[in-house]
Amino acid sequence: MIRLATAHDAAAIATLQIQCWQATYTEHVSEQFLQSLSHKKRTYLWEDNVANEKMHTFVLEKDGQLFGFVSGGLVRKENYPGYDAELLSLYVKPEHNGLGHGRDLLKHFLTLMNEQGAHKVYLRVIDDAASLSFFEKLGGQPIDVQDAVIDDEHIRLYTYGFEQLV
Repeated sequence: MIRLATAHDAAAIATLQIQCWQATYTEHVSEQFLQSLSHKKRTYLWEDNVANEKMHTFVLEKDGQLFGFVSGGLVRKENYPGYDAELLSLYVKPEHNGLGHGRDLLKHFLTLMNEQGAHKVYLRVIDDAASLSFFEKLGGQPIDVQDAVIDDEHIRLYTYGFEQLV
C-alpha cells in the first residue's frame, strides 16, 4: 500500500535511505562516508520534509513494514525550463529491487504531480547503471549530465526528465 508519509515514518525513511546509500554507492563515495551517515540527522531531515506542505513524501508499506519511499514536489527553483516538478528521492529496500515497487512509487508520484498541474518532472541520479536503466526503462529521457563532489569524491549526476506524467 502506498500512503502519505507522516512524522512517525521519519526514522524508518532515514533507515531505508541510509541502507540504500550503503548498498548502492560504494563505488562512488568512501566506505567511511557511508558508515558515517547519521541516522539522527536523517531522521530530523525527514521530519522536516514530511511537515513541509510543498513536499510530497509517500511510503510503500505492507504489514507495517516500510519497503520504499518517494519524495518531491513542484520545483523550488527553475533549473530546467519547462520542468515544473522535481523528484528528489526514490528508494526501495535493496532486497526488494526488481519487484515493481520503484515503478509503483514513481507512477504514484508522477500521477500526483499531474493532478497538481505539473507538465514535466525531472530528477537527478548518481551515475549508477541500475538506476539509470530503471529510469530509462520507465520513460525517463536524459536531459543533463553534471559533475559533483560528495565527500571529496568526484561523481557524475545525470538528470532525467519525464514528459508524460500518466
